[in-house]
Amino acid sequence: MAVGMGYMFLPTRLKAVSDEVWQITFIIIAATIVVWVLHLWATQRTIDFLWMISLFDVVAMIYMFAFPEAAIAPLTYLLVIYFILETIVWMGGVFDHTRQWGRLLPVLIHSRLYSRLIFHEPLVGSSSGRERMTLSAMAAGMAYMFIIMQSGM
Repeated sequence: MAVGMGYMFLPTRLKAVSDEVWQITFIIIAATIVVWVLHLWATQRTIDFLWMISLFDVVAMIYMFAFPEAAIAPLTYLLVIYFILETIVWMGGVFDHTRQWGRLLPVLIHSRLYSRLIFHEPLVGSSSGRERMTLSAMAAGMAYMFIIMQSGM
């Protein structure tokens, strides 16, 4: 995502790869995440909730590279709100404190899918302040990019 976002900020004259190539790249990444999650599901392993967030973020990149042809203003503004919330979540270190959610949510939500998702263990260990800051910056950058793309800048 960071490479794709960085590429979007380049001046048009420096862009050597078409948006379609980027879309295909992110479609492949999204498909890989889906295959991985299905593999985890099929092998009765737990599925970290952060895989779902990663998938959503990658799908948002596919939509972003489809601008302006596929732009749908209400969807774009919903994505802006989502990425602002994601920025706040990363800044606050919410995923470091999901251990409590893992105990509470199964009681509230009774479903087979939910029982396979985990909220109590981080994807790669607890995150440092620098990691949270980086992920916050990425989410904020996504929100900003959607705003400027929707406004026609």
